[in-house]
Amino acid sequence: MGAPVGAPPGTPADLLELSRAAKEQSRRELLEALTRTARGTGDTAEQLTSDSVTRARASFFAGVLATALLATAAAQGAARPNVSIATASPHAGRIFMGVVMRVPAQVKVVSFSCKATIGGRLTGPRIGYRKYVGGTYIRPIIHKSFSDGRLVQATCGWRIPASAAAKLISLQQPHPGCREACGEWGFTVHFMDLTRRSGRGREQTAYYQGTTWKIQP
Repeated sequence: MGAPVGAPPGTPADLLELSRAAKEQSRRELLEALTRTARGTGDTAEQLTSDSVTRARASFFAGVLATALLATAAAQGAARPNVSIATASPHAGRIFMGVVMRVPAQVKVVSFSCKATIGGRLTGPRIGYRKYVGGTYIRPIIHKSFSDGRLVQATCGWRIPASAAAKLISLQQPHPGCREACGEWGFTVHFMDLTRRSGRGREQTAYYQGTTWKIQP
């Protein structure tokens, strides 16, 4: 089966067709070499073996490459919410918009949560990943946008206290070792990938829990 009508070059359908064609070519090359040997052509056994192996190898690697490209395209094509985490610093006494989620048409968001703490501290080495601990829960400000009854965008922010300059606000789970008992932390979204069949990875969850910001004056 060829690529769907109107499908752009490089789509998973094109790559699947390329993989099938490469494998079929490899099979034909080997059958041809065996047939030539059985008929007793003028080529030496070494020449037949060298030529057939070279062609078979080329076809095999072409098939492997096409299969790898197909897997990559399928992974990249998975539908999921587009979540952006703020890189700018929050400021004391202002509302800080920390998370923006945009929902494409191929995705249905089932639910999401946004939990952060303020006033904790970082532990661990000065270089590399540092664990955030402590702090107190800060209530989020959540705004949702709908189109035809479907959630298309949501934002999560916090009103930063005026006295919080130089403190930390974090999406990290602030209690080391606490998992199920602490529930979801950070920005968590449960969604359905409508491009997939039911039971084939359609229902998924994405977690965004690693960001910590330092509050500026």
